[in-house]
Amino acid sequence: MRTPHRAWKALLALLILSAAVAAYPQRIAELNRRARQGDVDAMYHLGLAYESGEGVQQDYAKAATWLRKAADKGNSNAMMDLGVSSGRGDGVQQSYSDEMRWYRLAAAAGNERGMYYLGHMYMHGAGVPINYSKALAWYLKSAEKGNSGAMDMVGLIYLHGDGVPQSFTEAYFWLNLSAVDPSTGSRDDRDSAAAKPPRSTVIKIQERCRKWAESHPQIHFSP
Repeated sequence: MRTPHRAWKALLALLILSAAVAAYPQRIAELNRRARQGDVDAMYHLGLAYESGEGVQQDYAKAATWLRKAADKGNSNAMMDLGVSSGRGDGVQQSYSDEMRWYRLAAAAGNERGMYYLGHMYMHGAGVPINYSKALAWYLKSAEKGNSGAMDMVGLIYLHGDGVPQSFTEAYFWLNLSAVDPSTGSRDDRDSAAAKPPRSTVIKIQERCRKWAESHPQIHFSP
């Protein structure tokens, strides 16, 4: 009697998972070796491993230590993740001021997620007074780098008129760009904005979107 195809697929998936788990100790040992030799990328990924508990026992303090080493050597993703850790108090003392400081450093290094999260802090008043103008400015910086989540936020700000004059044309422009990436879930908001201007205006905005896409980074989502 032959094993059903579904059972074979399940067995293959189990074998692949087992091989991956078996490789964890070797991978962690290699990351440790490279990190202690000054490899910034290894420092960063070792920090991520301790943060997630992938291949090692989860340890937020060790994660923060390695992320800090990578950040001190200029890794903007490590700066970004230290900001998140500071906001949550994972492995470090909870501090909104430190959270913002790390996001600013990441943003200054060109990290679009740092810009995006700075927008969130001003949008929601996390450790700072709510400031829609500053939120919009940081979201726009991130959106210009192709971050669809930031585009979504810019569109919503214009759609609802949060701290800026309400503009359905600007809302549709940014929400239409954001909707290229379905993970942001902005299509209903886009369609709502599109229903307001005349059809001729919508067509012009679509052309504007096309030109924007030709001259900017590929639209993507960076949570």
